Amino acid sequence: MVLLGFAGMAQEVFWPANYDFRQDQDAWLRFNSDSLRHFALRPTRATIHEDTAYASYYNQKYQRKPKAKFLGRKLFQEHFIRFEHKDTRIWIDPLVNFQGGMDLEDTASKILSTNTRGIQIQGFITSKVYFYASFYENQSFFPEYMNAQIRATRAVPGQGTPKGFGEGGYDYNMATGFVRFKPNKNLSLQYGHDKLFIGEGYRSVLLSDNAFNYPFLQAELSLFKNKVVYQVNYALLQELKRSPGTLDSEPIYRRKLTNVNYLGFKPFKRLEVGVSEVVMWQRWDDSTGTLPYEPLFLNPVPLVNSLVSVDSLNQGYIGLNASYAPIDRYVVYGQALYANEGFNAFQVGAKAYDAFGVNGLHLMGEYNEAKDAYGNGSVQTDFYHYGQNMAFVQGDNSSEWIAGASYSLKGFYGRVRVHGIERELEAVSLVSAEAGYLLNPRYNISVYAGGMLRDSDLTGSTQWVYAGIKTSILNAYYDF
Repeated sequence: MVLLGFAGMAQEVFWPANYDFRQDQDAWLRFNSDSLRHFALRPTRATIHEDTAYASYYNQKYQRKPKAKFLGRKLFQEHFIRFEHKDTRIWIDPLVNFQGGMDLEDTASKILSTNTRGIQIQGFITSKVYFYASFYENQSFFPEYMNAQIRATRAVPGQGTPKGFGEGGYDYNMATGFVRFKPNKNLSLQYGHDKLFIGEGYRSVLLSDNAFNYPFLQAELSLFKNKVVYQVNYALLQELKRSPGTLDSEPIYRRKLTNVNYLGFKPFKRLEVGVSEVVMWQRWDDSTGTLPYEPLFLNPVPLVNSLVSVDSLNQGYIGLNASYAPIDRYVVYGQALYANEGFNAFQVGAKAYDAFGVNGLHLMGEYNEAKDAYGNGSVQTDFYHYGQNMAFVQGDNSSEWIAGASYSLKGFYGRVRVHGIERELEAVSLVSAEAGYLLNPRYNISVYAGGMLRDSDLTGSTQWVYAGIKTSILNAYYDF
């Protein structure tokens, strides 16, 4: 998830997955290039030069003059550590989130905080190999609605299982890493430990980055000048249930396999359509233990595995994804998920980049709904990993509408989102807002302050206010 490439050599690189900070970059990629680029597969990739892009885009957008002194360059313009020699490039950056705040509705008035320290390392070896690795170590104290969710799922949303920390806090970490090999312009191979996302929206009902990371092997084929893209992924998932231990080993989490395939078609720049397929494969049975390996798991042909039942040990989820830009800067999009013998989840949305001709003003509106689509994680073929839904953040049998706006100018930014959420036993209204200043766009470090007003007819009200300094690379969905 590298922000940009580097000077002298064009490289296929990754934009950060963070939804808020990628909006300007998406607009730049979508409307300032004649090449066909598929935006349904996240994280987005692009072939660009770092210093060329920095001069033509970032310097214009943030209106910053080059810094001459070392400290100024590192704080505002450059990667923290930068090694470049011949055809090898390595960049190392700190990852932080030092946040303090409180819930004004909490009568105990305890301090809510997050203390994140981490590092990311990324780079290239020749023009064909790209690598990325990051590690986060976190200690957090959350408001009560978050505590209830962590107790229910036994995982921090979007992240791993925590240990107790202090009085009511959590200690947790997360590692990401992958290596991508691109032998030619049509084929790429990737192996790593990360998460994937399908769609144009803030949410996805097909596959999102809501759940924890998982190991996967990926192959992607591009044909007809990128009008057709086919991506296949083989992944290993886990339940938060232990298998019995033996004299030789400790109990481990029960594992399951999944195929994630996506066939995208982009006949011209403004239209993109695609078919996704996710198949869950059971690998554990309480009465017999680990099940025999199913060779069909390796089948790369789309739609076969989801249509073939193997003794009820697999479950297929077929998705449709589409987006269309009727005019520049405006996009409409939608999704539909076929699962359990019906179309049981869908999404409709629209977004505007530089809305009404105002540079840096982005608007969005979206509606998502799921009914009897994903299961509840009680069986291995449910659409779950680490106790977390792999698609819709709000879970099964729920709906949500979202309206959002953001504006940025010379590095200053402000954003607000409003949610209306309906679940089987709960209705939630939620407003979140944040303002800050982007110090260095190379690794998205910013100073910020924000708040969340959340009202639930089941768990009561939350007025969470906070401020801090952070690097925004990944998404963390606390708006549920």
